Amino acid sequence: MDNLTVKPEAFALLKREEKRGKYTIYNGGLKKGIHFISFNLNQASNTEGQSFVDPIKSRWFNNLTFRQAIAYAIDRQRMKTNIFYGLGQLQHSPLAVQSPYYLSRESGLKVYAYNPQESKRVKKITQSGWIQVQFSAIIPR
Repeated sequence: MDNLTVKPEAFALLKREEKRGKYTIYNGGLKKGIHFISFNLNQASNTEGQSFVDPIKSRWFNNLTFRQAIAYAIDRQRMKTNIFYGLGQLQHSPLAVQSPYYLSRESGLKVYAYNPQESKRVKKITQSGWIQVQFSAIIPR
């Protein structure tokens, strides 16, 4: 018996070829690591009075409505499908599912499911001079 880590992009191919290759591949479950997006809410300055975070970004990041609009705009299911080939588990917390401190949606964690219309509605509430931004995620392999 061998135990090795298989990247998501190779898992489906290896699973398809089990019979022909005369081996069995198992999904060992979730890794302890996670990928998440966070905002730097630090409002401190250095000894010269310069902010650690760009003041414009700080104004956005420290605005709860901005963070809610971003949360509604993230299509987690599409990310799971396109980046991780459908493997993995969606979560709405920076704490790993295996952590004893993890709070699930079923246990009461407030989540912001993908909803682009709600994101636009929330954004309009504040009218805080946001600009439309597109970004690409670079996922280490």
